[in-house]
Amino acid sequence: MSANRILIRFNTKHAEDAEGRRWRVLLNGEESLAHSVVMHVRVETITEPIATGEVKDHFLAEGQVEWEPGFVAVVKPTEAAIV
Repeated sequence: MSANRILIRFNTKHAEDAEGRRWRVLLNGEESLAHSVVMHVRVETITEPIATGEVKDHFLAEGQVEWEPGFVAVVKPTEAAIV
């Protein structure tokens, strides 16, 4: 299994979300919202433009995302990275 590109950033529009989820989790560009994020991988910070042209700061990781109850995103290494 190859590693996925995972971006995490604060959801500035969390008040507009019915669930009040404060984190945006982008897995290979596909966005989901989370109440919290647990990282079990190396993370770095990056700044890059988003689709609207705005420049945003993100946490960048590679691995896989598993979802736990309560909109909790858990970022783990891919199985190939576990030795």
